[in-house]
Amino acid sequence: MLPFQLFLTPESFRNHPGVRLILRHLSALGDTFAHPAEVESLAAGDPLIYEFVDLRDGLSGSMLSFGLTVIQPGTIGGEYYMTKGHFHAAQQDGDEVYLGVSGTGLLLLQSRQGESRAIELTPGAILYTPLAWAHRTVNIGADPLVFFSIWPSATAYDYEEISRRGGFPQRVMDQNGRPALVTNPAFHI
Repeated sequence: MLPFQLFLTPESFRNHPGVRLILRHLSALGDTFAHPAEVESLAAGDPLIYEFVDLRDGLSGSMLSFGLTVIQPGTIGGEYYMTKGHFHAAQQDGDEVYLGVSGTGLLLLQSRQGESRAIELTPGAILYTPLAWAHRTVNIGADPLVFFSIWPSATAYDYEEISRRGGFPQRVMDQNGRPALVTNPAFHI
């Protein structure tokens, strides 16, 4: 591997050799959203919810991986567009750092014991996710939410535990044009 330069733009990341572009359309998010009827009504158009440009494959031999995520603006049944969210698969898998590039969002976090947090993600903000905390990012603005992330290369993702728990402890809903954290009644440990 040789030194290289990237810019914090989706185009710069997409054009870098060895990237893996992951497009998450509504159909790939399954039970992520709270209102299945709304999801089903939009399924025919299968809107793009977010994309993740992963440089892990282009950094062979590196101890760190990084990527850029772009979450589109929008809601489904009043719930803001979000990433699927995951724990790191092994409890020894490392921490993760986010840097807000553009847009406005929230980082939802939950510990394995069910403790939850929400941290605002704005341009220039650096957010730290400690070991063993699940994380999901939500776009609460009118523009795409773009953020940069760094994590240990050996990390594997566990989406199934989130599904078994009924999602995250809180959902981010549009209430009178403003985002509000509401308790997720389906959540359990």
